[in-house]
Amino acid sequence: MSPTLFITNDFPPRAGGIQTFCYELVRRFKPDDVTVLTSSFNGDSDFDAEQAFRVVRSPHKVLLPTSSTLRIARQLITETGARNVVFGAAAPLGLMAQSLRQFGVQNIVALTHGHEVGWAKTPITSSAIRKIASDVDVVTYLGEYTRDGIQKSVRESDKSKFVQLTPGVNPEFFSPSHAETGLKLR
Repeated sequence: MSPTLFITNDFPPRAGGIQTFCYELVRRFKPDDVTVLTSSFNGDSDFDAEQAFRVVRSPHKVLLPTSSTLRIARQLITETGARNVVFGAAAPLGLMAQSLRQFGVQNIVALTHGHEVGWAKTPITSSAIRKIASDVDVVTYLGEYTRDGIQKSVRESDKSKFVQLTPGVNPEFFSPSHAETGLKLR
């Protein structure tokens, strides 16, 4: 597999569902095949030192599609030879997709998690979603609600780029239960 640059705001040690989802995707790559570009967070240097793959932290607490983020991404693409980019959340970082192609990136995947449905509902952010869907190769979605909500703002020709990517559940950790909660922790 050619090298991949994974660009995301959502990465441990910051806690959360999107952070865990992105981390679990990244750790399934061969360590030499992926580099993560992410925002800084308290305790990140200890976390990063424990990873088998390379993590590069922006000095900023939030990555935005700015010239600063683009400059770091370009440097990493040049260093690693990355031809693939994954945006951990399509909006807003997916707005950099077209610029990254100028650096030799060939395949771009934008993950969605649900907040993009809100973006698709307002005129300004809806146009951002439309641009992202136009500029990437694949837009993932978790379920039909998310797909349908986002697709309301994209061109008909870009709807074929949508692919369902549902997070898995570790059956060693969670199992069905007859209890009212529906799940029991082992």
